[in-house]
Amino acid sequence: MLMYKSLAVLVGLVGMSTLACGGLVNVNDTGGNGGGGESGSGGSGGNGGNGGSANGGASQGGAATGGGLPQGFCNDACAVTSQGGCLSTPDCELYCDAASTGWTAAEGEAFATCVAENPLCFESVEGCMLTQLHPPGSDNTARLKGTGFQEYNGKVLRVWHDPGTGVMFGGEQVISGGEFAFEWSEPFSVWDSGGPLLLLYIDMDNNGACYAGADITGTVNPVWNGDYLNPVYEATLMPPLNDPDFVCDFTP
Repeated sequence: MLMYKSLAVLVGLVGMSTLACGGLVNVNDTGGNGGGGESGSGGSGGNGGNGGSANGGASQGGAATGGGLPQGFCNDACAVTSQGGCLSTPDCELYCDAASTGWTAAEGEAFATCVAENPLCFESVEGCMLTQLHPPGSDNTARLKGTGFQEYNGKVLRVWHDPGTGVMFGGEQVISGGEFAFEWSEPFSVWDSGGPLLLLYIDMDNNGACYAGADITGTVNPVWNGDYLNPVYEATLMPPLNDPDFVCDFTP
């Protein structure tokens, strides 16, 4: 069984980050980044492939007071950064000043922990904070919607999470009115660069199995809504799907 990271690379769903201010921060500092497979637009930016849209939200921005955080929080949090890390104290303060407006105490604590313990060379600040707030095993929400699929009314659409992760969920629906909708609360891992890799197909020959030559296949990586405390990963698809043949090789 191909593991998640390998399959994600195969479909081009690895989230993009950039080295900024001496450390990794989200490319789109006003929103969550979209994943691949289908096209994505999160907040004011996302990335992806063909045939759909993934709708995200906005991240935080503002001043050093950090909303509900104590005065001087950014200076204190950035006073000691991870040894050998990629985020210097001055750059940490700049990031914190711009991002911390409205943060709660829990978000502030997550930020301070990331700065002190994570080198932030290969993980963004946002991604580290999400992991701090929602450690492995935590249930998280993913939503998938489809619109404009009238041509396939009456056909069954099946969708499932990448089986290589070991966290299995999915479902099936008969497309009606050109639409479908799913929502899951499951312990998938969280990143700012994209949510769980979902694979799907429309059963065109009505035989209950996935065949690349007969069925229409797709992949999508839902987009984070930008909320650290209540993250939701959402995608809305429209035809045409990107139709990769390999999807049928990874049915659960």
